[in-house]
Amino acid sequence: MVLRPHTLWAQPTSDPHIRPFGWAELFSQWASERSDPRFSYRYSDAASGTFAVNNVVLGVTARWRRVYARLALQAGIQPVIEYGPPQPTDAFPVEAARHLHEVYGGVRFGRGDQLSLQVGIMGAPIGPESRAVHREPLWGRSILFWAYPFYLPAARFSWVPREGSEISLWLYQGWATVNDVNTTPGGLL
Repeated sequence: MVLRPHTLWAQPTSDPHIRPFGWAELFSQWASERSDPRFSYRYSDAASGTFAVNNVVLGVTARWRRVYARLALQAGIQPVIEYGPPQPTDAFPVEAARHLHEVYGGVRFGRGDQLSLQVGIMGAPIGPESRAVHREPLWGRSILFWAYPFYLPAARFSWVPREGSEISLWLYQGWATVNDVNTTPGGLL
């Protein structure tokens, strides 16, 4: 079961609504020649003859009236590859950060609940790739879009003028991960 972000825009409910979700991403590939140059352009799956649990995510979403929250925890080789070993300059402990996939809360308001404000740790929607392989058209990760802000502390203001359309303004800290020490805040429209 996969919960898409647009599910959060459902009509407000006076009763609390809690929904668990999760997924597992297994990884395997094989090439007749280990020196195949195409594999060097892959981000986390740059090996031939492997089979691994790439990512397991378990989480819950909660919604009550106009307030909602999402917590998703992860395990597998993907978080280990993303964060690598702990560094003395880490802003947040790697051992804890690598298990957080998304943690945020939000509130909907305005006429018809078209406005939303979210704050927490979330993925930025840049490029065709995402942290969840099953949500992207490429079904893999490459280094082509590796240097964009994809998992970071952020605040997001959104306006949904009509069903299926959304305009968002993001303010985020860091560049690529939660424990990034980049002190320059960024923005995204």
